[in-house]
Amino acid sequence: MVRTGRQLRASATACAGPPHTKTLAGMDWLSPVGHAAVTVMSVVFLFEGARRIVLHGIHRGAFLFIVPGIFICALYAGGSYWKYTIFASVDTTTRNRPKLLDDWRKDLAPDKRQDDSLKYARLVFLTTGELRTYFATSGNRTRYAPTEEEMQERKNRVGTDQFVRTSARENLASSIAWLVTLLLAPIFGYSVAIGQRRTMPANSTAEPDAKLSPN
Repeated sequence: MVRTGRQLRASATACAGPPHTKTLAGMDWLSPVGHAAVTVMSVVFLFEGARRIVLHGIHRGAFLFIVPGIFICALYAGGSYWKYTIFASVDTTTRNRPKLLDDWRKDLAPDKRQDDSLKYARLVFLTTGELRTYFATSGNRTRYAPTEEEMQERKNRVGTDQFVRTSARENLASSIAWLVTLLLAPIFGYSVAIGQRRTMPANSTAEPDAKLSPN
């Protein structure tokens, strides 16, 4: 039975992936070089801010470093986790599609039975890649033969599912990495400052701005 264009479009719509996954493919606007620069900048800010707090106490100069560093890490960690939740919410699980029994919908008219079983066979192919049989008007089982367009659609679906799963993992890892940076950079700055304090004169830990301020 020849399927109409309306039936093909309806079936394709039912089997296609969510449209917002295509939009998310272009969300990584920051180039690798820019991403590296932002990462280094956040590490330097957090490190230097923590180091200055240990050496000179809480003051404006230290806050000008520590606050932007925290903001950058929180912004990118939150953004990566937000994208992770979107990708993770997309269902890429291959469902178990049961085979049609011999008495499946025998009460239907032959044409209607063929049409429904053919749609199901197409759905199984697009979602699992498996070739099933459908019921011809004679009642005999016929192996489903996908068209080139349907095979390309199946290939695109596999690629989309793989992209979604990979992107979910990468964004979760990125979110964790930013949180680790937020934690470790100040600790490293604190450790370096402790070592510096041991080699500095006792009166040299005063805030430089305070030394220059008028009486």
